[in-house]
Amino acid sequence: MMDKMVPLATIISRSEALVVVSMLEAAGIITSAGGLNHASAELNSTSLGHYRLSVPNWQYDDASAILWDTSFVTGPYIFSEALRRAVIRLLCAKLAVQFSAVALTVFTTGLGSIWMFVPPFGLLLDTPVNPQGRSEYYLVAKSHAK
Repeated sequence: MMDKMVPLATIISRSEALVVVSMLEAAGIITSAGGLNHASAELNSTSLGHYRLSVPNWQYDDASAILWDTSFVTGPYIFSEALRRAVIRLLCAKLAVQFSAVALTVFTTGLGSIWMFVPPFGLLLDTPVNPQGRSEYYLVAKSHAK
């Protein structure tokens, strides 16, 4: 009979989830990562509640002890300004390309109106962006971990 899986973490970033899963599996801990295969677009993982890591109940204390020694749990959260600037550059470039395509169509064919310049702004909303935030770890207190 299989032992009950208990939640260990809810991780926002796919790369962090992969690192934590690999670290735990290297230590011999069985790890289930829910939602890990829905990473083709960040919106999918966000709508599914991010990446949920679970371990068997009998390995929970060992997994907690391993994660207490990592910077994922104990380190300060640092918001990436470089990622924010990259996203802003991407959105500006995307807006410029979409706006140029509409302008080129309107001015070369003479068809259209001023309302054709509105959709490029709305189309920025479909840009998938890697969300930032601190992951949640549900660990045993360090004094109780092995």
